[in-house]
Amino acid sequence: MKNVFLKCGFKDVSKEVNFSTGSGLIRGDVLLNEVHHVAMYIGNGKEVEASINERGGATGGTPGDQTGEEVLIKNYRNYPWDCILRYVGNATTVAKQTNTTTQSVTKTKAQVKTGEIPVAYIKKGSTGVGVTLLQMALNLIGNYDLEVDGEFGPKTHVALKSYQRKKGRKDNGICGLPTFKNLMKDINAATYKD
Repeated sequence: MKNVFLKCGFKDVSKEVNFSTGSGLIRGDVLLNEVHHVAMYIGNGKEVEASINERGGATGGTPGDQTGEEVLIKNYRNYPWDCILRYVGNATTVAKQTNTTTQSVTKTKAQVKTGEIPVAYIKKGSTGVGVTLLQMALNLIGNYDLEVDGEFGPKTHVALKSYQRKKGRKDNGICGLPTFKNLMKDINAATYKD
């Protein structure tokens, strides 16, 4: 996951952050434990994360937050995190939107030459962590009041289209790399240090 973030304009800022206290974090930073967990710092000493399902586990269960404690905002803590990633807008690759969810992709000769890689995109009907992050990002920067449930339903679709229109982009309701980059820039623009 770290390598994907780095290719999409994120920078490893671990050396700028005190992992024990969270000093140096800014809103929008991704807190990553490469094996077990990911969360997002949202400012004021708080992080947001999907934690457990209604059965007390990490897999299975019903999508959404049935218990009110599956997606949590809590005080920052060192999970422990392996690294802190911050969007800086300098993507080292140009990605084309394709409808793939595979992690390893065979590149064509043209893609290798131009540095392009296929990336997944999020659209109506998608589910999972990517949708959860999209919903959190839209709520942070646009006050869309979306339920953060990891399901790309009608409300998320309408909110994303509205956001795309505000940014002067094609309002197709699909979150690919260009929309994702805009979201990260807007989160960074609104960030502040505690």
